[in-house]
Amino acid sequence: MALIKVSELTSTGSVKIDDILMISSTSGSGYTSNRISVEDLVSSQPFLDLGSSGTAGTSGTSGSNGSSGSNGSSGTSGSNGSSGTSGTSGSNGSSGSNGSSGTSGSSGTSGSSGSSGSSGSNGSSGTSGSSGSAGTSGSSGSSGSSGSNGSSGTSGSSGTAGTSGTSGTSGLVTLTGSTAGGLITYNGSGTNATVQSGLTYSETTLTAPTGSFDNVIVNGQPTTYGVVNGSYLLAQNNAEQTGVGNGTAISFQTTSASNGSLITKGSNTQVTLTAGNTYKLEAIIRRFTSTSTWGAFRWYDVTNSTYVGIEAFGEVVNSTTAIGSTLVATHYVTPSVNTTYELRQTTVNTITVSSAYASIEITQINPTIAVQSTATGTMNGTVGNVTLSNSYTQVVAASSPGTTIFTLPTLQPGTYLITARAKVNGLYSVMGIFTGGSQVANTSVFNWYQGSGTAVNNGLQGTWVLTVTTPTVYTINAWGGGTVQAGSDGSAVANYIQLNPTFALTAISGLTTTSDVNVGGNLNVTGTGGNVLTKTTGTWTLPTGASTQSFTVESGHSYSMWVNGNIPNGIITWNATVTTSNTNVPAVGSQYGWYYTPGNALVLTTIPDQIIGTNGSIANTPTSYAPNTSNVFSFGITNNSGTSQTISYGYIKLS
Repeated sequence: MALIKVSELTSTGSVKIDDILMISSTSGSGYTSNRISVEDLVSSQPFLDLGSSGTAGTSGTSGSNGSSGSNGSSGTSGSNGSSGTSGTSGSNGSSGSNGSSGTSGSSGTSGSSGSSGSSGSNGSSGTSGSSGSAGTSGSSGSSGSSGSNGSSGTSGSSGTAGTSGTSGTSGLVTLTGSTAGGLITYNGSGTNATVQSGLTYSETTLTAPTGSFDNVIVNGQPTTYGVVNGSYLLAQNNAEQTGVGNGTAISFQTTSASNGSLITKGSNTQVTLTAGNTYKLEAIIRRFTSTSTWGAFRWYDVTNSTYVGIEAFGEVVNSTTAIGSTLVATHYVTPSVNTTYELRQTTVNTITVSSAYASIEITQINPTIAVQSTATGTMNGTVGNVTLSNSYTQVVAASSPGTTIFTLPTLQPGTYLITARAKVNGLYSVMGIFTGGSQVANTSVFNWYQGSGTAVNNGLQGTWVLTVTTPTVYTINAWGGGTVQAGSDGSAVANYIQLNPTFALTAISGLTTTSDVNVGGNLNVTGTGGNVLTKTTGTWTLPTGASTQSFTVESGHSYSMWVNGNIPNGIITWNATVTTSNTNVPAVGSQYGWYYTPGNALVLTTIPDQIIGTNGSIANTPTSYAPNTSNVFSFGITNNSGTSQTISYGYIKLS
């Protein structure tokens, strides 16, 4: 077993437990014993002298041995005195560099010859060295037992944001069909829609094939295309009315038919017409007696206290027998306020009107068409009359084609109600409609026949329904001899009114249909088009080399947009979903562009710079768009094909 003095170890020295059983310094006066226990050593591991502070530093170096005592006087040579005992180790210096070695003690005096000299006294302890440099860290000790749980720590800071969710499905519409300008209809699932081939839109014109409306719903009620729901009233008398003097109103007790709410029968003698519409008032007295040889009837405006319209006139043979003599009183009016009318007898005679032989018919002649209750427009029917002067008198031929009494203006294609009346003095009379000198079939109307052979004054009247296929001029002729007159009351007049007028639609709102809507001709649409998606397409012709192409949309709306070019060795595609507002601020949306690099015949170099936005975030910059044209979408495209090329673009207005 070898012993090693601690004082002989350097700061970098090391010993192993294999070499040391125990190191001890003898206790003595002025110093203390230092020991290293075996349990402090680690088997086969370096042992380092520990410094103070921090991780154990190496011990300060031991002071050097005292110098040998001086030799004694000559004598017999004794054995050398034993070496002086080692000076006490210097106290551990403060941390720092190794202290310098202590000075050697002076040599002890030589012992007398022979016997060993006594050991020289130990040299004085060297001055404390400055602190040695920190020793290398000792090996880690074995783990200590677990400490008790500490108190709960404060809440940690918020965790970092989670990863972004998966992207949503594309907001682009998937279209089936490729008809340019075709109306787009939603398929009812996902983002699928169909471009209709039979219904197309171009700027302001919506075009559809010839057809008809089926199952059109108006305010929840089905209607039929072409039905004109005008107001009308038909009433007649059901009892003989006697003592009818000048100014007496005629009674019509029974309402035979009516429709709508614009014509109101307030009493047996009066009807009220709602303002703002056009009406035809017609009264027919087919049988009456008179205290004289004639009678007359005319419409009276009760609201404004005045007679209106054309007077109905009839003449009888004698005053005691009821005579069938059809009289017609007619008036057309568009009242500005609700107005009440009645039919009055206008002669000084006393009249008896026979039961069931008097009737009135009032018809609205500008009804609204039953396509939509909020649709507005005008019924463009042809309505007019030809009135002869009060001094008119004409002897007519005895046989057909007779003599022309009325010449009507050119009638356009349609169906017309034509009425004519005048006074005639003769035995009998006939009227009919002619064109080009030939009579229209089945238009002869015979009037009263005087069997006694005495010519008398009577009413000359006729009513026809005529269908016109081409623009035509018609005349109304009379024959049978006799003289046709107007009379002082101006009762010689021919009226014509179109029964199937066209409807000029000027506005419609909220049209709903449960089936197809087929429009013959063009349907012009202004405004936003409501819930109908409108598709606009176009093309650019690219010159060779670099160029800038653009299209412009109406600001303040949302769009789905695209650009597509596909030529040999060249493909460019771009799409975007964009919402525009004012033209001086950016547009919000997303856009994607791509081109085919291997061919490089078409190169997409720039895409619109006004589209901003990040998915899931709110942007507030930039606050303006300097060109003030954020509704103009521009593209840089380079055409390397060597010839001009056509590129398609388009957009669908979503709102």
